Amino acid sequence: MRMTALTCPHCAAPLDLPARVQRARCDYCGSQLLLSHGNVVEHDAGPARSAPQDDAVVRELDQLDREWQAYRRTYLPRDSEGQYFVPDPEHCLYGAWGTGVIGAIPSGTFLAMNLLTAAIASAMLTASIIFVLNRQRQIGQVYQRSLANYQQERLKILNAAGT
Repeated sequence: MRMTALTCPHCAAPLDLPARVQRARCDYCGSQLLLSHGNVVEHDAGPARSAPQDDAVVRELDQLDREWQAYRRTYLPRDSEGQYFVPDPEHCLYGAWGTGVIGAIPSGTFLAMNLLTAAIASAMLTASIIFVLNRQRQIGQVYQRSLANYQQERLKILNAAGT
C-alpha cells in the first residue's frame, strides 16, 4: 500500500494517508481535507483543537515529528514516485496462505511422479515466498503499531498543553 505524507494545513500535524484517498480527516484537529493527486486542495478547519501556541509544546511536537520522520526514512522503502510503501499485513497473510496452497500442488504432483528433487525444489521455492510475505506482514504490523504510538504521543502532548 502506497502512503502519502502530508501536513494538515490547519494544525501542521503530519498525516500518513493511503495514496488513493480523496477525502481525509485530521486525527489531531478534526479538519476535513479534500485531496487531489496527493495534495490538499481544500480544507474545512475543525473546531476541536487549534495549533499550540506555547513554544515548549511546539518544540516538543517538532522533536516528536522529526523522530517520526527519521523512523520512516530509516525503515520504510519508497516507490519510484517517492511515496512510502507500507506492506498491508492482511494482504501479505492472504498471499502467504495462497502461496502455500498453490505451492503444495506441484510439490505433491512431483512426489506422486517420484521426482524427489523437483518436489524439494518446489517446496523450497514455496517456503521462500511464504517467508518473504510473512516478513512483509511483520513490517506492516510494526509500522501500524508505531504509527498508533506516535499519534497517541502527539495527542498526549497536545492534551497536556490544554489545546
